Amino acid sequence: MGFDAASKGGNNNDYPNFTLENGKTWKSSYKILAYGKSDVVTIKIHGDTTIDLSQLEFYFGSEKLDPILTEKGISINIIRPKVSNDLLVFHNGKIIGQLKTMVYSEKKKDLIIVPLISQKLDFMDIRKKIISVYEKANIDLNISIGQRFSSKVFNSKTIFSSPDSLQNRYSGQMRLLRDLYFKENPNVNKNAFYLFVVPGFSNNSTFGFMVPDKAIGFVPFQSNQKKLGIQLARTLATGMGGLNSQWIRDANLISKNLLDTTYGTELTHFQITELQREMSTYSRFDAYENIKTGNGTIAYYFWEEDADGNIFIDGKSLVNVPRQPFKKNFLAYRFDVQYSLMRPLFRFGKYYISLVNFGFVTLILLLVYWFRKRMLKIWENRNWRNIYRRSLYWLSLILAFILIYSSFSWGNDILDQFKKVSGPIPSLKNLTYRDARHVLFNDPEIRKQGEANLCSEILIRKNGAWEVKKRSQVLYFELQERDTSEVPLLRLVSTSDSLILEQDSIRTFARTHYVVYTRKDSKGKCLSQEVYTYDGKIVSDLKKQVNVPKRILVFVNGYRPTSTGQTVGEGFKGIQAKGLEFPNSTNYIYNFDRYDYWQPWGEINLQFQNRLNPSITFYADGHFSVSTSDYQSLLNFTRISQLYPLRCSNPKKHVCSTVKNDQITRFFLPTTKTEKLLKMSPNKTGFEYRKKKGKIAGMNLLQEINPYPNQSENDTLFIVAHSMGYAYALGMIEVLRDKINFGGFYIIAPENAKSGKVNTNEWREIWQYGSRFNLPNSDAPCLQDGVAPQSGALGLPFAFRVFFPENLYEKKGFFDSHFIGYYDWILKLNEGQPGYMKQR
Repeated sequence: MGFDAASKGGNNNDYPNFTLENGKTWKSSYKILAYGKSDVVTIKIHGDTTIDLSQLEFYFGSEKLDPILTEKGISINIIRPKVSNDLLVFHNGKIIGQLKTMVYSEKKKDLIIVPLISQKLDFMDIRKKIISVYEKANIDLNISIGQRFSSKVFNSKTIFSSPDSLQNRYSGQMRLLRDLYFKENPNVNKNAFYLFVVPGFSNNSTFGFMVPDKAIGFVPFQSNQKKLGIQLARTLATGMGGLNSQWIRDANLISKNLLDTTYGTELTHFQITELQREMSTYSRFDAYENIKTGNGTIAYYFWEEDADGNIFIDGKSLVNVPRQPFKKNFLAYRFDVQYSLMRPLFRFGKYYISLVNFGFVTLILLLVYWFRKRMLKIWENRNWRNIYRRSLYWLSLILAFILIYSSFSWGNDILDQFKKVSGPIPSLKNLTYRDARHVLFNDPEIRKQGEANLCSEILIRKNGAWEVKKRSQVLYFELQERDTSEVPLLRLVSTSDSLILEQDSIRTFARTHYVVYTRKDSKGKCLSQEVYTYDGKIVSDLKKQVNVPKRILVFVNGYRPTSTGQTVGEGFKGIQAKGLEFPNSTNYIYNFDRYDYWQPWGEINLQFQNRLNPSITFYADGHFSVSTSDYQSLLNFTRISQLYPLRCSNPKKHVCSTVKNDQITRFFLPTTKTEKLLKMSPNKTGFEYRKKKGKIAGMNLLQEINPYPNQSENDTLFIVAHSMGYAYALGMIEVLRDKINFGGFYIIAPENAKSGKVNTNEWREIWQYGSRFNLPNSDAPCLQDGVAPQSGALGLPFAFRVFFPENLYEKKGFFDSHFIGYYDWILKLNEGQPGYMKQR
């Protein structure tokens, strides 16, 4: 099993000191032990070799061990260990040696290697090298090599572009290869790691790539099979343990660590701890890519028409004639700007920049220059003091910056006056369908704007030119048969927000997108009507549908840290160190834990599912920037989280009531009360923004649960919302009200709960769970939820609030009290206790 000693090439801060009998300090080494399996430790005497061995005593924790003298030194048998203990060596009652042990159960994991290269892989050499690394972490890897994969796009000569420097997302090539492989191999092991051996990367220094905590990796081929095995092991460590570039040291240091050198194989104890983590979900998607779903408030259609408005069929299947590539949550607006000065040149963030912006910036800078020269003359004539001169100078610069920044927003407001939802799009002229689809969302003259109401955007090609039309969610097509053998005529005749079928006497509001085809004979007589969903599934026998009541469970996650870690504290280290955040939610609904927010933590989502027993489970993403929280900025959050005290070691003697004051008042108030750091003003604007976006998700959920019209009215909704997900869930609830029955609402550690209101009368069961803060008998400051300082949801009586149990002291703290993985205590409450979630 693995052995980890402090060395010159390692980070010695990771190894604790112990003091010898002569007063000198020494670094403790680490030994990995397998749970329940005996192991042998060999001990060597350094320094004084005349020591009387009979005076040595050996302890494993409190258990005294008998040494065995061998030619190599002293051996100690550790019999079937079950807990981690220190192995201590005493001489005359004083410690002279210490070995820290870490006991881990054996983990069985599957690794599948998929070659793209034509060269044959030496399975035995590769397997031997990978196993030699992971057996040190007590991981039993079942390794297999799959069949060589190739396609029209990928072959044995395909060179892959190097991944981005942040190492947090797959490239387009990688995503395409992944999707093609799993599409062609739908029955492969879903709970395995996959490493694709590719011909090479454009950057020769790329020795492998895998997004941390994901199950898909890519390694370039090399002829030395043993070195290839090490590189496969190294890349796998990134996915399995989240080991990333923070582990990589200076290449000049003498180190044999797997992550320090190109071909090292050693692991440190903390790396082994990461590799030993339970991986309950094997995710193939990074957090930045858009996963295609069946929902989206705006449905996009593309087709080509002749001069008379007839749609070209070209022998295709009827449902494939209007191309229906995707739904989005935004409308594509075009700017019909006649003046070249105002025409947008490019987009900077959310702002469109035109020559007017450049002109305005130039004017402001000239005015500042003129103002500065003018003021210099006045200062010289009146002999003003330097402090006034400098103050006025800086004031002018600040005013100039505000005006320039504001001009971006003014420019957008002016462009909005030229906004056209329908009409020709000159920038798409003469483009094919595929190219037009791509350019549509990259043209600076086309603006994307979020939309919570259902509608359709139709792009029609006529004589090489494209035009866009905004229409309602149900499209009605007429297919006119002709007497001759000519192709029938197909045309769009109307759109509506309702599904109307004359033959079946159906008229109902549509909560998703439909396409209706009315077939007529050559004389205009209606033959039949067919209804299709956006993804091409036929909706038949509407009147005969049996609407079985269903229980719908929705998980709404909160903020997603950019770093991976076993706890929310470890996850937030990424934004503390780099100030990085994932983009805001795209407001889609998924039928799986898309962002691995719930399942990795003891499958807590499945625990809730077992209690609520839903018919269908969905996941909504309530992630938004820290700027929408009460902290209002990453800088403020980072400052407070680093200043905040850790959990006190003695639960009966707290020393966390005050902290060092880092504000300007520190010169006369060196300390401040800890709780003052958490008493922030509610960010109502940010809360309302998240709630507004939640309405889009609510519309998308309605689409998912209403493939047939009005199917959700006898269903019952249950929501489990965490952190920022509370505001998001409230937005969803506003849309879903009166369209589904409300069963249970479970609010866990809500962020800024005081800015949102619930109606307890519309829920059969509603509870809020979190820390006891700013209340009588509150927990000590060091135990508070610092990520989302807790307050009661408006409208919720105090009796419906449940607080973190006192006996879970080790699971409380600034980050820990917020960590969703520690809220499994909710499911351990007994019937009759406040917060008990009824078994369904």
